[in-house]
Parts: sequence; C-alpha cells; structure tokens
Amino acid sequence: MRPWLMLILLLSACRPAATGAPTAPPSPNPADPISRFYEQHGGARVFGPALSEHRAALDGVVEQIFANAILYENPAAPEGVTLRPLGLQTLGQPDPPAPELDAAEAFYSTRYGHNVVYGIYTFYKTYGGEAVFGAPLTEVRAETGRLAQYFENAIITWDTRLPANQAAQLVALGQQVWRAEQSPSPSALALNSPTPAVSHLPTDTPASAAPTASTGYKTYKDEVIGFAIDYPETWVVWDSAPGFGAILQSFPPDDARAFLSGGEVFLPGETKCDLHVYPEATTLVNEANAIRANQEITILSDQAWQLEGETPAVRFQLYGGRMGETAWLFTEIHRRVIAFECYGSLSPFDGIARTLRPIAPAMAQPAAGTLAFFRDNAIWLINADGTGEARLADSPVPEGGGFFGMAWSPDGSRLAFIMTRDGQSDVYLINADGSGLANLTNTPAQDFWPAWSPDGAHLAFTSGGGFFDPGFENSEINVVTVANALQGTDGAGLTNLTNAPSQDFFPAWSPDGSRLAFISNRDGNTEIYLVNPDGSGLTNLTRDPADDFGPAWSPDSRRLAFHRSQANGNADVYVVNVADALQGADGSGLTNLTNSPANDFSPAWSPNGARLAFASGAGLTNPGLDVNDIYVVNPDGTGLANLTNDPASDFAPTWSPDGKQIAFLSNRDGNHEIYLVTVADALQGTGSSGQRRLTNTPAHESHPLWRS
Repeated sequence: MRPWLMLILLLSACRPAATGAPTAPPSPNPADPISRFYEQHGGARVFGPALSEHRAALDGVVEQIFANAILYENPAAPEGVTLRPLGLQTLGQPDPPAPELDAAEAFYSTRYGHNVVYGIYTFYKTYGGEAVFGAPLTEVRAETGRLAQYFENAIITWDTRLPANQAAQLVALGQQVWRAEQSPSPSALALNSPTPAVSHLPTDTPASAAPTASTGYKTYKDEVIGFAIDYPETWVVWDSAPGFGAILQSFPPDDARAFLSGGEVFLPGETKCDLHVYPEATTLVNEANAIRANQEITILSDQAWQLEGETPAVRFQLYGGRMGETAWLFTEIHRRVIAFECYGSLSPFDGIARTLRPIAPAMAQPAAGTLAFFRDNAIWLINADGTGEARLADSPVPEGGGFFGMAWSPDGSRLAFIMTRDGQSDVYLINADGSGLANLTNTPAQDFWPAWSPDGAHLAFTSGGGFFDPGFENSEINVVTVANALQGTDGAGLTNLTNAPSQDFFPAWSPDGSRLAFISNRDGNTEIYLVNPDGSGLTNLTRDPADDFGPAWSPDSRRLAFHRSQANGNADVYVVNVADALQGADGSGLTNLTNSPANDFSPAWSPNGARLAFASGAGLTNPGLDVNDIYVVNPDGTGLANLTNDPASDFAPTWSPDGKQIAFLSNRDGNHEIYLVTVADALQGTGSSGQRRLTNTPAHESHPLWRS
C-alpha cells in the first residue's frame, strides 16, 4: 500500500458524521477531571479532538467521547478518570501469553503475558502506560501496511511511512462509537461483517460488459506474477515495476499537483488507480477481513465478485477523507493478492476492474550461470548480465522466521527449496522452467536446509526445530530418495541419519558422495560431524571447545572449510584435512586461514579449489548492520586479498560455476541487493574494480545461489 493511501485512511477519521454531529467539536475544560486527564496524557496528540460534551452514560457515570477514546469519571482510579475498554471490546479476547523479551526498550505485562516494545513502547510509556491504555492484549502484529498492538483501552499503531513524531497513533475507536450512535447504517455494521460468500457477478453489470483492448482499451501485463488488466487507451501507465505493481491514471503523471494533508487534488473527471501486489503470505480472505476490521475506515459497500475465469474477488467502496470515496478490489491470482484501488472519479472503476485476469507468467529455461535468490516470500531468477529476472516460485516463510535454504540439483534442472504453508515447512521441488512443483517431504516436522547428493538421486535436509525454535530441542538430518518420494506416500524413501536427542543442522554432501558433514550440539557445543549416507560412521570431526559452523567441502572432497567462533566472539576461517583429522588427535590437519581480530565467516570454495571466498569484518552476529568485505585466500592461508573494500556490509559470497565471478549481498545502497565482483579485475584494480549491482528493487534480496 502506498504512503498516500495510508494517509487517506488516517484522514478518514476526520470526517464529520452524516447526521447529528456537532458543527464544531467542544473544547476541553481544564476545570473538570476529564479535561485535566486529557491534557496531562497527551491531549489531541493522543486522544484526538472531543466529539461530545460531557454526558451521563447508561451505567450512570459521566463520560466524554474523543476521536480515539472514551474517557469517563472513575473515583476509584488514581487520577479519577479511566478509558473505556474499547481495545478489548474490539479484539474480543486476549491472545495467548508470549515469552518475555530481553530488550532494553520493552515492558512485559504479566496480566495477559505480552510485551510492549520499541516505538509503541515509547508512546505507551510517555503518555501513561498501563494506567491509561490498559494492559497489552497481543504482541505487535502487522495489519494493513503498518504495525498494530491491542491494549485493553486502545489500539496503538506504528507506521514508519509517517513522520517520526507521528509514527505512533491511536486507532479512532471513539469516533467509531460516535458515528455508530449518530448514524447507524449498514456501512457501520460492515466493520464486523463476515466474509461474503462469492456467488455470482452483480446482475446490474453482466460480465460481457467488461471492456476489452479491442474497443478503445490497452492492456497492462505483469508477466512476472502473471496477470493482466485493460485500461482506457487515453490513460497513462507509470511507476511500473513487474512483480510489484503500477499506477494507471487518466492524466499525465508529470502534471503539477497540489498536495493537501497527503491527498492529491483532482480535477473533475480525473481518476488515478493503483495496482499493487501483496506479499505471498497474505490471502484474499485475510486482506478483506483486515479492511473490515480497520476501525479507521468507513465502509460504504462490501460486495463479493467473480472476475474472468471464475476468479473470486471482493469489492469495497470506502470513504477516503479529502479525496472523497475510493473503490478497492482484491483478488487472488497465482497465489498472490492483487489489489486494484482507484480514487478521484470512480465511474471507470467497475469496467476496468472486471478485466483483471490471470495470464501465464513468463518463464524461460534459465541458462547455466543464472542465479536464484530470495525476495518478498518468493524465489526469483536473474541472469548474470541483469536480464531475464523472473519469479520462479512462492516461498512463504514461517511467521516471525526467515528463509531456510534452497539448492540446485547437480544438473541444474530442478531447485529444492523450503515453503511454509499453514505453519508447516517442507522441502519442495520445482523445475527450472517453473513447472512441476511438488512437496517432497510432507512430514509433520519442520524441514529446512536441503542439500543434494552429487548424483541428484537424494536430498538431505534438517527436520525438527531446535536451532530456530528453542522450545523444540530435537532436530535430525534426514535423507530422502527423490524418485521414491515423488511416486510414493508420505515419508517414502526417507532415512534418519542422526537419530539423537540433539540439534543436528546444515547437511552438506561431499562432492564424491561418500559422506555428509553437518553441525551438532550433541557433545555440549557446536561441532562439525561426518556421517555416511546410510547413517553409519558418525564421527566428531572438529573436537574443540569453540563453536564450529558452516561446513563447506573442497571440490576434491579431501578438505572442509568452516568458521570457528571463540568464546570472546571472534571468528576465523579454518580448513581441516578430513583424512588427517579422522586418523589423528584433536586438531590434526587443521589450519587457521585468517587468524585476525575481525570476524571471518561464510567460507566458499572456488570451483577449482584454488581459493576460498569469505566475509570479514565486524558483522558475524548482524551482517546487515556492520561493516564487512568479501575476501579471498588460498587454502594454505597465503594470498589474502580484499575484493570489495567498501564501507558498507558485504557478505554471503557464492562463486559462479566458471570461477570468474562472486555474487554477494550488500547494503551499500540502503537495502540488501545482489552484487557481482569479477575476481581477476578486483585483484588487479583498486576500490570498486570489477563490481556491479545485479538487482535493484525496494525489497531485500537474500541467499544468492548460482545455477550450475
């Protein structure tokens, strides 16, 4: 949702009621308890303007309605005034208790067991805390483009798109009560209405009336997601970003416009429409219900539609503050919610909205050297020259979690990745052309970090929870036979290699297929272990009091690189000769390649085994915020060189199949993007030699992975 749209919704709270509203809101009187309480706890900044005079409520107390709350005289309260529990009435019942967070700017309320943190905590504490707003009923949650937290007496939102001193706001719950009293109507009742059942198109506008591109209309296509919509040929399209959305409007985008309180001023007959693609984690039902539950929105109508091809949709007519009424349509295409939102003159809306339809996403067979990466709950592909960017598959992540791995098959024909649906994470396969999506594991456990066997016949993966979910202490390394799993029942061809009450993670097949390396805490700290593909030969390879992570096999399967983190927080990159370590005492065959006060991590072997790339700097624990660079070093510790030498954070190096380039992540342009560095150019030049940005979007990219 674009910033101006959220401002429209916020402005809608200022609309006077249709009937019975006072022409001018009463001013607070400092002589009475309610007015004193109002001024002492933020006044209009917190509670908004007064909507009513003092009045006797049905329960006999004196109360006054403000836009964001209802204050009433309560002699038992320390200040003689309390807020009505509108937050609790809106939510219905508190969420289940959550663990107490260890954060500096936080408050944990034991009443319902919830945390108040960061920006919402600052607002909460500044203006009275639990004595004013009541105890928190939920943790912070994402709602309609912002963060929200429910309290007994209020709902506090946090919107980073607003100025910092206005980012925290109370939802206008008092105004909702006032409007309902002044003008009870179906639109007010629609705030709590159930999701309408989709049945058929409204009879007043048959589906055949939808305009087509052959009758004075053009077609906008988003071939990344796979949808199209027709619009009048006299309109213009701008701010177009396939995979994210576009703006369609009836007037030139460079036409000078005045902005009043965040709302554009339109001439009569002008229309502006926003096409927006929501993250994969949202659904049509959830987004529609979020609109209905938003206390700042006045819903004028709420209809179920069907679009072309029996595609379900929900159409809302809303009041939009200074811009007047707005029309929204939500539908779900290729498992993505598409929103079509118009304001200004709404006469073209229905005709255009009815043409929103699915098309086949563009997907060509990627060439060798193409990169897969993660962005916005999906797997994407892009060529090394920056062309051919395309969405391969949805990959929603667990709520509150991150993306847990993907791996190309050795022949590059298929990608294994993790998809989370209904709280369940499984290993999925998809062909490189986007076809053949299949759930490979489909087990009750949470499955992460797939790794292919060199012959492409098997996949190893982590199954369980412990490392990511401290409440679930056991995780295992499993191997599944791909053909059997695709043809058989749940769990077909599945072998548990580790089967111990410990946390076993990050399997890595040796290139010769003889062993798997993984990390485990079964001996008290995190070590690198080896195991044969049939589960035999389990061996602790590193045997050191420090913690070892990120095992990476050399191309000849003789050595393993990893990073070791000491108790003081320092990390170095090591290489161990596997045969020597298995035959000798602790520490045999081990070489510290970096041995520096910086944190060195994420080692990756070049395809010919001549060098290792790694990230180095201050950012082992948080590479997105600290300074890191990409280095290369020879396996014997010589030839150390800084390839990127940039004041930003560069991390997650991965070699191209020909060994000439390294892809990495960097925040040097404000968010995480994928960059490439040509190794020979960087070694011969200075500064940013051989470096270029590959992706360029507002979203964060992660996990770049070359296709072999």
